[in-house]
Amino acid sequence: MTKAFLSAMNATASTGTAKNYYSYPRPYIDRPNYLGESLNMGELKSTLNIQQVQAYVDQGQYVGLAASGSFPSGHTTFAFTQGAGLATILPEFGTQIMTRVSEAGNNRIVLGVHYPLDIMGGHIAGQYGVATALSDPTVASQAAARTELVNYLTDECAANNYGSTLSACIGKTGATSTNEYSNSFTDDVVSAPVNSPSSAVAAYTARMSYGFQSDASQKASVQVPSAAINLLRNVPAYKGLNDTQLKQILAMTENTRVYPLESSAQGWGQINLAAAYSAKVTLSADGTVQSVAAGQSAASVVRQQTNDSDGNQGGSGTNDGSGTSNAKGGTSNSTSGTSSKTASNAKKSATTAKKPQPIASVSGQGVVDASGKNASLAKTGSNVGLVVSIAAMLAVAGSAVSLTVMRMKRGH
Repeated sequence: MTKAFLSAMNATASTGTAKNYYSYPRPYIDRPNYLGESLNMGELKSTLNIQQVQAYVDQGQYVGLAASGSFPSGHTTFAFTQGAGLATILPEFGTQIMTRVSEAGNNRIVLGVHYPLDIMGGHIAGQYGVATALSDPTVASQAAARTELVNYLTDECAANNYGSTLSACIGKTGATSTNEYSNSFTDDVVSAPVNSPSSAVAAYTARMSYGFQSDASQKASVQVPSAAINLLRNVPAYKGLNDTQLKQILAMTENTRVYPLESSAQGWGQINLAAAYSAKVTLSADGTVQSVAAGQSAASVVRQQTNDSDGNQGGSGTNDGSGTSNAKGGTSNSTSGTSSKTASNAKKSATTAKKPQPIASVSGQGVVDASGKNASLAKTGSNVGLVVSIAAMLAVAGSAVSLTVMRMKRGH
């Protein structure tokens, strides 16, 4: 089931047509003579003096990719179809998965085979492909894939005495908190290591814009494509929310500045899945999303306090997706006409809640230069927790054969 689902997600986006149409030379190519044509470079440099990675040279990768257009990145598109697809069926690790996917795209810059804009294009294409495919009932079953994957992980967790449910296993292993996915890689765009949910969101957000300057003369309108809510439907904490509320979560976690490619991306370049998968969502009494706080160890939904007809001050109900809710609150004395201090303070808090603001985007200090001359490129490394490792191994093992064949058919 998981193999079929991820294979279907891979088939949702192809970069061949776009690469041929734009036909942009890769960073390491002698650009004035690309494909035998003399290009007018204007004030641009004829070469970037990219330092090629020896292992990639030995594999013949630079020679093999030379005639393939640079924009958009096929490897990044593939990574996002698989990562966004996996995150939809295992959203408990959505933030960690999407941040790792962004690193896969970034590594193409480190190798010197792509520009940052190529990566941003692949990000948009892959994310769009998965979200729109999930609207098609003929696509491989998302529900069946999630059931298979969760059952497998639960069995493995139980066998290792980490609990009989996925949520219990995550709690005992600290797979989304103290022992979550981490990476010490830093550069001019991501200046701090990934070692927590909040730092994962910061890294992912930085790679959405790669340090490009936003257009100060324009303010991005809030755009949430209708199909984007498909990416959040399996988040346990969001199960009781309707489509409007899911859209509000995406709107309040998205990038609100105008960066390259966004004017033609119809909102897909603004969706921040790492933030949306790790948000504490606060709802008003009427169900409107009042605020979101991204970078939590798990998504959750909190309802603001309300007064009922008997004068009882209801508490804040919290849903973390574990199947239980928590509510606390004071009770006013309707006979005497006085209320307790707890109820009074709660009412004051509810009536003075500030208007929510979208999370701020994280911008880097510059674009990564894969040559290493104008940017600090650290060695990549990762430390994956037990549960994430199991999920990744299952996904890769299940889809390796069919996806390798598909990937060879497209340029990267």
